[in-house]
Amino acid sequence: MAEQPLVFVHVPKTAGTSLRDGLAEALPPDAMLCDYGPESALTHPGLRAKPGGEALRALVEELQPRVISGHFTLVRYACAVPVTRMFTMLRHPEEHAVSQYLHRQRMGSFKGSFEEFLELEEYANTQARLFGDFPIDLLGFIGLAERFEESCRLFEHRYGIAPRRLRRNEAKLKPSARPQLDARTRGLIARTRKLDLQLYKRSTWIFEARLAAMAAGKPDVVARMRVHSGTEVDGFALNHESDEPAQVRVVMGKRFRSPLFAAERPLERWPAFTLPREGRIGFSCTLPEPPAPGEVVRLEYADGRPIGRYQAPAAAPAG
Repeated sequence: MAEQPLVFVHVPKTAGTSLRDGLAEALPPDAMLCDYGPESALTHPGLRAKPGGEALRALVEELQPRVISGHFTLVRYACAVPVTRMFTMLRHPEEHAVSQYLHRQRMGSFKGSFEEFLELEEYANTQARLFGDFPIDLLGFIGLAERFEESCRLFEHRYGIAPRRLRRNEAKLKPSARPQLDARTRGLIARTRKLDLQLYKRSTWIFEARLAAMAAGKPDVVARMRVHSGTEVDGFALNHESDEPAQVRVVMGKRFRSPLFAAERPLERWPAFTLPREGRIGFSCTLPEPPAPGEVVRLEYADGRPIGRYQAPAAAPAG
């Protein structure tokens, strides 16, 4: 049976073209299947009519690409490929906004100021929109445009394909053409791109953890957790490099340290996606008492690494 293809959710203006073309040069001819919409010359003829469901799955099985790349939402190929075979590149929302603005000016589709551009809803949170509420931790790889070389090394470590180091779609500008990022514009970005900032912060944490794990020869383990109803802890944990359930424990300061347990409860969310281990990556645990205001509850992997964190809300000010 042929290996399932990788799916690249190519977010515009995130160094995605450089990664896509670097992968295309590292792979055999016709190994890359492009899906950039019916108007793009890159799009495969079989995808111009935007097939979905069984028709899309059948086309992917017929063509057997190594990589599928395009500007589409994460759910587009959920019917054909497991989430661990999906990957993306992201960019800091400040630099992403600058790049979006300059691109629209070059194309002649926007002639206003940078501040006016930042207020336009259609260009806000365009990175986060492609992923919806799906936990990006479960993707097989997340690269960062600002750390392109490290991203290529992580990609090779994860999937065994070494992208050629290319830099594409980099417009050469005079310094005066670039809008200034000052307190006002940064404040506008923080207000209008809150979801993108949250996504980038989480993705940077995952990126750093994966770099550290690769350097230490440890497995790539991701998790999310929450504490609710006072003492109930739940979430998911996944070892990306094993078919076995992740072994984790919950720690609350020096007051509580659970035994190791397997994250193997079925997740009921995100039914459109093919989750690893058939979705049996969830866990739950009960604390002996609620965390104190400001107290941290941690999730640890079996080797002691912190992989999840919850901090109880601080106490309300007196008076």
